Amino acid sequence: MQPCFVSLHPMNINGELVSNIDPIEKSVLLQYEDGLAIMSFNTDRGNMMHEGFFIDLANAVDAVVDNNQLKGLVLQGKGRHFSSGANIDELLQLVASERSTKIPNSSAEEWMQKNVITFRKLYQLKIPVVAVVKGVCLGSGLELALHCHFRLCSKEALFGLPESTFGLIPGIGGIQHLQRLSGSAAALALSLEGRHLSAQEAKDYQLVDTVFPKKDLMKKAKELISLASTDYRTYKRNEYILEIQE
Repeated sequence: MQPCFVSLHPMNINGELVSNIDPIEKSVLLQYEDGLAIMSFNTDRGNMMHEGFFIDLANAVDAVVDNNQLKGLVLQGKGRHFSSGANIDELLQLVASERSTKIPNSSAEEWMQKNVITFRKLYQLKIPVVAVVKGVCLGSGLELALHCHFRLCSKEALFGLPESTFGLIPGIGGIQHLQRLSGSAAALALSLEGRHLSAQEAKDYQLVDTVFPKKDLMKKAKELISLASTDYRTYKRNEYILEIQE
């Protein structure tokens, strides 16, 4: 089946997915292919997350939540990188002004809470959610990947939470997921040090499940979803990973 890009205004009066906006204009693209949803970030070369990105992401996640025909979801960055994280200048301005520039009458705290809810919806999906990571995966980009059920990365991938170097802390649930995956001590250290991790280091910290050559990532993600989708159980996640490594 040929993949089809769809608008993030997902349905017409017949309940059918339609496209009425050029997907290139969106910062998050949602593609459906054989019962699989592929969500691609499409901002700049590093797929930096600006305020408009988070709005598009919320719409894309809601479209997936509302579609009960899907067997899995893959998140990826278009181009060389998953995401370099939030636009720091925009984020610092948001914190300083305490107002969102994109959402009328919304405080910075309300804007952040909306993003927390979006990320949480992703984690709570009843279908397997796989982050396919190549290039950089930093800050809010890593927090987003940590909300996925599985994380596959290329050998060249680079991870980190650099917020502390800007006088900030990860604020969209990343610390809690770090604690769940790596333990409290490692979560605290990684959040405060702001250093970068190689793919192997990220695997050692259990931030990623396994590492593949870049060319094999999407194929392995689809294999993983095929294994997990028919009887998805979180306690079987290691079995699924072992099987795609063979």
